[in-house]
Amino acid sequence: RETDAESSLAEIRQSQHEIRRGDHVVVRDPVVVNVPVKRSPDAVPGHVIYMPDSRTAMGDGEWVYVNRGNLHGVEPGTELEIYVPGQMEKDGGRGGKVLTPDTPIAQLIVVNSQPDSSVAYIIHTTKTIRIGDKVRPIAPKLASR
Repeated sequence: RETDAESSLAEIRQSQHEIRRGDHVVVRDPVVVNVPVKRSPDAVPGHVIYMPDSRTAMGDGEWVYVNRGNLHGVEPGTELEIYVPGQMEKDGGRGGKVLTPDTPIAQLIVVNSQPDSSVAYIIHTTKTIRIGDKVRPIAPKLASR
């Protein structure tokens, strides 16, 4: 309501958590809940970088922040997946090592994007999601034979 060179006076209308002296306050746009879903196969892979409420793990129906946004081909409606990369495993048949396939563990929909980050809603997950998990656009399905 009032601004000064060193400080401002504001009215907090809604808060999801307690507010402590020294906490930073930012204006947040309301989270959009209805976005048209789209594939963005050229979006750049990234990572989960933040979870609200100082959480360390997330699951179905919750929100995560990823370090990819408009500048990386990610926009509202983009389908993303969290995955565990494949690993080098011993190939029992040939005696060498082979790279196992990546394992998708969660499906996300981006609901808000900024130039360098996005907010995504977790539609479904088979494992707990943590900060640092790898995120990539969902690839188009190959035709089955």
